[in-house]
Amino acid sequence: PADTYCYMRTVTDSALWLSTNGGGGNAPQGTIKLGDSSADYRTTIYKDLEVIENLGVTGDLRITGTTKFSGQAYTPINARSDAGGFTPNWSSGIIQKWTNTSGNVCTIANSANEHAGGMYTLVLINNAANTVALTFGTDYVWANGIAPNLIRANSEAVISMVAVETTRFLCTWAEDYA
Repeated sequence: PADTYCYMRTVTDSALWLSTNGGGGNAPQGTIKLGDSSADYRTTIYKDLEVIENLGVTGDLRITGTTKFSGQAYTPINARSDAGGFTPNWSSGIIQKWTNTSGNVCTIANSANEHAGGMYTLVLINNAANTVALTFGTDYVWANGIAPNLIRANSEAVISMVAVETTRFLCTWAEDYA
């Protein structure tokens, strides 16, 4: 069926219910799109938005105020496996996992698409029998000036960081999880 549009100027009641009905009972089915007719399709919700089931957002979701979750909030892990280095792309997820396949060196280049104030995580896994030497781009700065310089054979390292500028990460790390 074609899209159905509902135009409103003001809702003064305490709640506005929008649903689509797939014809069977009262269970909502389908998609409800909120937006205006301008080119940027922005909708401002003043007060509460309750979502039962899933909320899909294309583009940015800007929240002013407190965000409360019942359940979990997470990001999918962006995983890659290769020998050598990589450039973290934070648009692919705020957790990047690299697994060594056979290399002896991993160079982690300055990342792409970070935002000042963002919190990011690198998980480095060495499943190989050899030690991997680590080097980092100049955007990464380390607590006490001590960066991890290797991942032992069959070991893992986790690097947590905060972007204080788009080209400067304050980093801490831990390794050898048992």
